[in-house]
Amino acid sequence: MRNFKKIIEHIENRVLIRKLAKYCIAILYKIYNSNFLKVIFNITSKKRRKIKQFEQKLKLIDNNFFKIANYYLPVFNNLNADSNFLSFGVGADVEFEFSVFKKYNTKSFCFDPTPRSQQFIKELNENFISYFPIGLSENGGKLTFYQTKPYSDYTLIKPKIFWDKFEAACLSIDEILNKLQVNYIDLIKLDIEGSAMGSIYHLCSKPNRFGILIAELELMDGDVKKFLKEVMQLLNLVNNNGYNIYRLPKENSNYKSIEIIILNKDI
Repeated sequence: MRNFKKIIEHIENRVLIRKLAKYCIAILYKIYNSNFLKVIFNITSKKRRKIKQFEQKLKLIDNNFFKIANYYLPVFNNLNADSNFLSFGVGADVEFEFSVFKKYNTKSFCFDPTPRSQQFIKELNENFISYFPIGLSENGGKLTFYQTKPYSDYTLIKPKIFWDKFEAACLSIDEILNKLQVNYIDLIKLDIEGSAMGSIYHLCSKPNRFGILIAELELMDGDVKKFLKEVMQLLNLVNNNGYNIYRLPKENSNYKSIEIIILNKDI
């Protein structure tokens, strides 16, 4: 009887309805994101076809790279216990960070202000990372993060429709480097839901800012023309300042993003 009353109370204050709605939407999203529908959308979507065609122009990594967790690194690199490794967009997965530590004894500075990441790191309690609940943005300040779908990651790019939001402190890449007293980044990973381009531009605008940069460039606002123009601008910066850029392979790609690795020509 008591449980029945609780159910009635939840229905009356709409808590149960909201939870059921989120659950149903999450199921629909899983179906939408299935491999079968990915194939259909990749064929029928003009935007995805354009990204696929552009992506093929980027040089794919070869046997000079090896897979480590969900990413790739060059076989020959300078990573060691004294290297500076910055990871942005931890989420609830530090397999890559742990694999780098295990192979090179390189600890990582990890940044992610999302509630899920904060809870994950709290429960993880590992000594191979130093965690900061701070976002990355060249604008800096206290910014709003938006969740585009139930159970998805958050982005700084405001969508037309969003599911949830929260505010968090953000710093530019130079502000973070100053606080860490780091002048050169040996390895940096950026997986921050379409918000990385500004910081990548800044890092690639001068020679010898970093050794290895791994990032996912994501189409977030649906403007493919703008997205591809931004990637072209990045290619020009890379070529003009002593870096090489390669495309990382992706299994079952939905062609809404391009995963890249940028290397300092000196490593």
